[in-house]
Amino acid sequence: MLSAKVKSFFCGEFLILTASFFWGLISFFTRPLNNYGFSSIEIAFIRSFLAVIFLGVIFIFKGKEVFKISLKDIPLLFITGVGGFMALSLLYTVSIAENGSSVAAMLEYSAPVWAIIISRFVFKERITLIKILSLAGVIGGTLLITLGGEVFLSFKGVLIGLLTGLVFAIYGVLSKLAGKNNKPETVTFYIFLFSALGSFFISAGWNVPVKIAENIDSLYYFIGLSFLSTALAYFLYTVGLKTVQPGKASMLCTVELVVATVVGYLVFNDEIGLLGYLGIAVTILSLILLETGDMK
Repeated sequence: MLSAKVKSFFCGEFLILTASFFWGLISFFTRPLNNYGFSSIEIAFIRSFLAVIFLGVIFIFKGKEVFKISLKDIPLLFITGVGGFMALSLLYTVSIAENGSSVAAMLEYSAPVWAIIISRFVFKERITLIKILSLAGVIGGTLLITLGGEVFLSFKGVLIGLLTGLVFAIYGVLSKLAGKNNKPETVTFYIFLFSALGSFFISAGWNVPVKIAENIDSLYYFIGLSFLSTALAYFLYTVGLKTVQPGKASMLCTVELVVATVVGYLVFNDEIGLLGYLGIAVTILSLILLETGDMK
């Protein structure tokens, strides 16, 4: 018989780690789309729109009750979709432009700090010594990964990067709150629906199909981004939040940075360097400390 802690890992933490792996593949899809001339808001729109289509088709077979939500939950889901997912997508893209991909990723993972602070007040999540040590290791590891490549810093860029981390943390908290009274698939579907509606008007989404038609190969990258790194990843993350507190979930999500760094090296010939490899090792060991410490 598996212990309750081990069962919890496979029900929650493992799902979040898997979601983080798929998030780490985002650059594999978005870099070619940038080369095709798609803007960040256009990518955010198609990403959300196709994710809604994918989830809608799948959930139809589960029954129409999946789409039922209480009217009182609509404002929270709207804020999570527009102020959470859509805002996060845009801020992260701008942060990459200002800071470069490695620094942008590191600043995004200030999210565990924000999440632990927010969760302490919202969910009464305990701040343990294990969490503090793991958090220090995660921050140190991401810093080493960043220093392993080229570093670009500006005051504006740092502010945008830290804001990205804050929004990421807020997204996790809002998703958990929305999931209290709704099924994970319901929450995920409506978050992407509201994100698609919001980004449609901002991006002049009615012009995007023309650009896709002019670059038909871009459709393959949009499908991969929307299904693997969006619909599937955020669904797994939302399910995982049922049993994992947002503070811990944000630290587990730093696996995304490790995967993104490896993808950049293998696919785009990005440099990692000795410090980068050391950072990857420190980050992974910190996450192992977090998980094994919680299992005791």
